[in-house]
Amino acid sequence: MEARFEELKKQVSKEHGALLANQQQRLVEDKFVTHTQSFHREPVKGLFLLLAYTEVEDLLRKSKDARFSLIYRNDNFRKELLEEMKKP
Repeated sequence: MEARFEELKKQVSKEHGALLANQQQRLVEDKFVTHTQSFHREPVKGLFLLLAYTEVEDLLRKSKDARFSLIYRNDNFRKELLEEMKKP
């Protein structure tokens, strides 16, 4: 999963420009290790790309699982809709 995440990160960077690091965190609690990374890019004001990766490792069972998400948010469209809703 980590290799797929890195590949997507490279692809997004190539198509939209360099991603900026948002957060990198490692938390150990109750024999579970949670590793989180996130990166973002705002290629145009109001258009936002977020790439987030989370890995959870179970230290007792010696196993781990990971997921990632690519999130696109268009605040410009949201603002347009709010303006339309204000009209009589």
